[in-house]
Amino acid sequence: MNLKGSYKKYIFFFCILVILYFVVLILMERYYYQNKNHFKHNKKEHFDFISKETCGIFKQKIMNNIYLVNNLLNEQFENTKGILIQFDENNAHDSFRSKNIEFLYPYFKKIKKPYATNFVLNALVIPPSKKEEMSIKYHYDTTLDMNEDDDDADDHFFNYDIVPECVSVLYIEQPTHMKGGRLRLYKYANLVNIANISPSVGKLVEFNGRLFHGVESFHDLNDTNTERISIVLEQYCV
Repeated sequence: MNLKGSYKKYIFFFCILVILYFVVLILMERYYYQNKNHFKHNKKEHFDFISKETCGIFKQKIMNNIYLVNNLLNEQFENTKGILIQFDENNAHDSFRSKNIEFLYPYFKKIKKPYATNFVLNALVIPPSKKEEMSIKYHYDTTLDMNEDDDDADDHFFNYDIVPECVSVLYIEQPTHMKGGRLRLYKYANLVNIANISPSVGKLVEFNGRLFHGVESFHDLNDTNTERISIVLEQYCV
């Protein structure tokens, strides 16, 4: 009886520890990666949001743009290219024009959330690869300049990052016979898988900025070496 009682106690304490572990994970994610919870979904998918013809025009203009360079984001975006702009409601049009992507401005106006005040847009070009598991490594979107540490950051006991209310991803190019390349979405680091989203040309995906996410590596089964191009808009409320 004593052994049975001890066994039950161990099970009880183990369950308590597991519960506490998940509670701490939830609280840490909500504290360190903050938004105002305006976007009430984990993710939404809009098929055929724009036509394939429009996608082709966007692709041509992006690939011919002199501002398309090795990605200026962090190491999670290694080996990718992009055209990156950061702007708010007051200088949006000028920001698009400054990088010769004014053609994307009507699209921005169409998907902009009414509660969003600050934005980061990246025309993201990912090359195919059979070697790596992830083309874009797992991360939270914390691109906004306000997240950068200031000189007094080390003196602050409590620090957190602002994440977008919503991240909008429009797919405009990918291999015809693509293997891999899904967008993986998680909660609480990579413990709870929310969705693995397959891209398609013309599709718009929106997901909550609190989600931990990354992009699988991919290749074309026909070996055409076609790149995967998407327009990523981080929509913040500051």
